[in-house]
Amino acid sequence: FKENKINLVVGMGNKDSDYSSTDVYQLTLLMDSVLKILDQKKAELALIKSEETLRSIIHETPIGIHIYELVESTLVFIGANPSADLILGINHSDLIGKSIYEAFPMIDENSIPNHYFEVLRTGKTWHTEQQGYEDSSISGTYEVLCFRICTDQIAVMFLDVTTRKLGEIELENAKKRAESANKSK
Repeated sequence: FKENKINLVVGMGNKDSDYSSTDVYQLTLLMDSVLKILDQKKAELALIKSEETLRSIIHETPIGIHIYELVESTLVFIGANPSADLILGINHSDLIGKSIYEAFPMIDENSIPNHYFEVLRTGKTWHTEQQGYEDSSISGTYEVLCFRICTDQIAVMFLDVTTRKLGEIELENAKKRAESANKSK
């Protein structure tokens, strides 16, 4: 029984004499153990399914994802999804194990990492809609969302918004030109 419901039914008929209360007790203990093992296996299968689902979502999302771990007061790059490779045009496997400053040498030492450390310290998510970055391999403007995964890890999700930002600037410039032309009439 579990929660007043029958979960397992067992039958035995291998004894020449009547079963005693000790026999019943031992069989009950055995079946309780079997039920616990079955419940544990169900939980393990559910966990595997959940991990596979999450892994698939991370792998297939069109949003770039970087994972960092705090190691001796330094943020160390520990992984990325395939979209990160596509968005930034680099192979992230070469960055695994490097500090954030080694992985992204042009990163502003006082700005972005400070936000990341704050996320690790407080657990509060950080978001910016316009973060520029440029080095010899990467150039663009990115929307960034950073959140804590566990006490010593963060995930950084990002989208390349360079084209959108350039379009917004062009639209603003066109608006100013139209207003200027309208004033001169």
